[in-house]
Amino acid sequence: MEVQIPHKCKCKPAIHPQARFYRVKDLVVLLATSRETIARMSRDGRLPEPLYIGARSPRWPREQVDQWIAAGCPASPEAEARMREARARAQATRQKNDAERQAVIRRVLEQADRGELPPLPAQAKEEAVA
Repeated sequence: MEVQIPHKCKCKPAIHPQARFYRVKDLVVLLATSRETIARMSRDGRLPEPLYIGARSPRWPREQVDQWIAAGCPASPEAEARMREARARAQATRQKNDAERQAVIRRVLEQADRGELPPLPAQAKEEAVA
């Protein structure tokens, strides 16, 4: 499947129609993103594996990229696993932070009840318990 690039002006298109490989600047146009995002996606395994024609000249086979786009731009299995792990770590951190926050609130309420702190307004107590 060949991906059609919308082109508004009559100048030379950014992506040559007979090119067998996409350059970084082609992917920037094709995916409507920045060079930095392309580099990050490639590094994270969210793009098909590039071929290097030089030390710093990645090229992506046009057929692979077009198939990848037609498939909905899926990440590699390794990238999916890393993203799942990152989401799990973030969820664990949120739960830990919530537990710590609740512990601090309980301590403050207990101190206020014992008279160690100035009395809290009723509204503050209601919001802390909720």
